[in-house]
Amino acid sequence: MTSSLSSLIPFFKNIPNQLEDEFNKNALLQKIPKGQFIAMEGENCNYLPIVKSGTVRVYKLSPNGQEMTLYRINSGETCILTMSCLLSSKEFPAIAFTETDSEIYLLDARLVKEWMDKYSIWRDYVVDYMSNIVLRVLTILENTTFNRTEIRIIDFLVTKSLIQGNKLKYTHQQIASEIGTSREVVSRILKDLESERIIKLSRGIISIQNFPLLKKKNLVVH
Repeated sequence: MTSSLSSLIPFFKNIPNQLEDEFNKNALLQKIPKGQFIAMEGENCNYLPIVKSGTVRVYKLSPNGQEMTLYRINSGETCILTMSCLLSSKEFPAIAFTETDSEIYLLDARLVKEWMDKYSIWRDYVVDYMSNIVLRVLTILENTTFNRTEIRIIDFLVTKSLIQGNKLKYTHQQIASEIGTSREVVSRILKDLESERIIKLSRGIISIQNFPLLKKKNLVVH
């Protein structure tokens, strides 16, 4: 029989039976509806979440209310910030919010720390996961710090259209929250792209009219 942890996270395909038994015995599965805050900045980290299904968005909020997405947690993934806080006994430094109806396993902080000493495969998983996510977050911060807002918006449109097609269902505020800028700036740049007939704007939808030109513009502004 396939263990629940190994089927959830491929890293654990050779999981020891004892660790699997402890996970099955101690992991608390919660169903959390869309639109719920599951962690707020400054809170203590008492549990490590592992997403079974759904999507959780982790973001920072500036003093003036501007949002910037740090990363998303999808099926089979956990939260690097929570992991770091548990191991260092620090407070959670961001906000976590369910973007969809989600099922999430919760592991007690005490158990997470105990497994670090007890199971080498768990320790290796924590180190490997933290390394990968840190690189992802550093890329986001680098883009936010060193790239012009226009570049970041065009990057966003190109990346999303390659995945979702020519009709993107995003509001200007959602894009602003993703890349860490204001809605007004996003609106201005999108209207410039519309005036060039590269995109067409309608309520909650951005239609890519000329993807080759958008992609070319992406290379030029870099």
